[in-house]
Amino acid sequence: MIFSYDEWPGGHNIAYSPYVWRRILEAWGGDVGMNFDPSHLVWQMIDKERFIREFGASMLHVHAKDLMIDHDGLYERGILSAGIGWQVPRMPGLGDIDWSRIFSGLYRAGYDGPVII
Repeated sequence: MIFSYDEWPGGHNIAYSPYVWRRILEAWGGDVGMNFDPSHLVWQMIDKERFIREFGASMLHVHAKDLMIDHDGLYERGILSAGIGWQVPRMPGLGDIDWSRIFSGLYRAGYDGPVII
């Protein structure tokens, strides 16, 4: 969700949190769905498993992207930097995401679509 300095913060993506997704689904119901990228939830410190439990039925596409939080960078820059200087993109399995729990949650939610690395 970080695109360029002229799009900061969050680019043009308004669908970034459970609160917003609830409002979107209340307004449009089954006419919309989401692209689930758990790496975005890591740096926002949103519970990924809870998110899957709540919104799994609305997921149409899943990205297998991982992320590591550099805690020294977080200490230096603080949470209000929104990830700049402390979020480190990683290949799946090399970051902070527990993929067995993600896939288990997706399975329980009935997700049977693509997982794109």
